[in-house]
Amino acid sequence: MRSRRPVLDRRTYRWTDRITKLIAVVAVAVALEAGIASGVGIALVLAGVVLALCTVPIDAREPTTDGTPAAREGETT
Repeated sequence: MRSRRPVLDRRTYRWTDRITKLIAVVAVAVALEAGIASGVGIALVLAGVVLALCTVPIDAREPTTDGTPAAREGETT
């Protein structure tokens, strides 16, 4: 059984990816400022890493004419 992954249109995915990466960089910068070896610093770095990678399992596909995401080559709908 194949798991279903979230699907966003390309424009929404691009903006979601940019914003999460920017917030992740800010979290790591704040962690460095707070002291990377402190509990707060470690928590912020881990949060930054998770946030930076949160858009990886999202598919970005062009919608079809009926609004549903297009199937990839070899994939059934």
